[in-house]
Amino acid sequence: MSELQAVVFSLNGQLFGADASQVLQLVKYRDVAKPSRMPDFIEGIMDYQGAGLPLISLVRRFGLGETEITKKTKILVTKRNESYAGFIVNDVTQILKFSDEDIESAPSSMGGSVESYIKKVCKKEDRLIPIIDLEKVLNDDEMKKLSSSSVASL
Repeated sequence: MSELQAVVFSLNGQLFGADASQVLQLVKYRDVAKPSRMPDFIEGIMDYQGAGLPLISLVRRFGLGETEITKKTKILVTKRNESYAGFIVNDVTQILKFSDEDIESAPSSMGGSVESYIKKVCKKEDRLIPIIDLEKVLNDDEMKKLSSSSVASL
């Protein structure tokens, strides 16, 4: 029997999760530098352990509108290959464990731009929580561009 541990977060009032194995650290949001000529879903670059950490607004990336930065705003720090990225979420609500019977494949007709990033849907009590594959939020080209601009902007 396998389990999935997920970091559950909110994006403009909607609950989502990410496999906890993809999240290196949760960091409080702080002011960032905004480089020019970046896609609108890139919030900016933040210093993280002496290097530039590109910050991606999941709300904007998924087409869920705009969001306000508050005291609850968090950054999910991830690493793909040798590159780090931070994903901005409205709030991290909890960390949950799901057993096999709570986990389903993502339906193919969920609709919206979020659909291609969802790898599973988990059930907890009466809630369905889509689990985002953070490694798919940025494609390889976007990661390369962000990594090179992160270094250049610091």
